[in-house]
Amino acid sequence: MKDYENVVVRVYTSDSMLLTERTEIVGTTHIVKWTEEFSKALYVAPNDKASEQQLDSASHRRDYILPTMSRGQVVRFQFLNAAKTQNQPSIWLDVLHKGVRLRFRAPQNEIFGVPLPMASLAGVILGFVLVGFIIMLIKTVWIAALCSLIYGLIAQTPGAWIIRIWRRLRDWFGD
Repeated sequence: MKDYENVVVRVYTSDSMLLTERTEIVGTTHIVKWTEEFSKALYVAPNDKASEQQLDSASHRRDYILPTMSRGQVVRFQFLNAAKTQNQPSIWLDVLHKGVRLRFRAPQNEIFGVPLPMASLAGVILGFVLVGFIIMLIKTVWIAALCSLIYGLIAQTPGAWIIRIWRRLRDWFGD
């Protein structure tokens, strides 16, 4: 619910090599650029060779600057990396900026852009309300059971839409 300026994001790894990168600020035509300090540290003059330290920095670390980051803005970093061992490689992010907290979130399956566990929970809560109406309005037991079964099969979909509507309202009133 807050906008940020000049946020520095450090990407680093110790058990793999960063080969290529793709950065984007989702929904815009902009990419995320390296910090000026990091660019200068990796600069190699024409007809010169990169030092060992420059090669090591380029393959294990990247420093990016986000000039502005608006509420709800999504920034995406994608890397091609080569693992040094047979273990699963890890790439870490670090942000030191007032008011910014970085949390690890494992990838989850989504429905309409909402994580499945969240959509399921919202769908179940909405289902309790719906079952209350079904009990009050439908007197034939098998029709009530059939309506409940049908809703149970699709509960994630209305749950996802409830979450999306909530997010949209939050964004409108959060401005």
